[in-house]
Amino acid sequence: FQIPGTNQTVTDWISVSANGPNDADGRRAVAVQKQPGVVNCVIASDIDMNTLSSPASTYSDCFNTSNLPVTVKIENDRQNPVSNLSVAYQINNNAVVRETVAGPIAAGGSTTFTFNADVSFPSTAVYDFKVWAELPGDQNPYNDTINSPVSVYASSLISLPWSEDFE
Repeated sequence: FQIPGTNQTVTDWISVSANGPNDADGRRAVAVQKQPGVVNCVIASDIDMNTLSSPASTYSDCFNTSNLPVTVKIENDRQNPVSNLSVAYQINNNAVVRETVAGPIAAGGSTTFTFNADVSFPSTAVYDFKVWAELPGDQNPYNDTINSPVSVYASSLISLPWSEDFE
């Protein structure tokens, strides 16, 4: 069943009510929330960038934020296995880093992939971090990308006004 006027990129609320004879309208209705994306559709070709495990979203500047791994969980919602899947990430507007997930990832299966190229966040700032899959013919592009800001905040050492001499 298709509902005209819905947008797959936003949350929609959908409600129906009964219509009776003589133009009588039902008074009770239950609304349901439809999250963005394609729901309850059989899709022949769909890759889902499900979870970004690393890097984390927040770091203190006293933490070594160089050479951090980029690790993602990828789900194959296709009806067939997928191999040689192109995946990429980008920090701010810097160069895109692309690598290949050799696979195969079974139909309905998932895999955790760690890029060979690490990332670095050299100074206190909020970085725009994006990771995505590039599957030609993907019929559900709404789950192909994870946008995750990474914050590196300034920290400082403090002296507490307390001491213990154990006497």
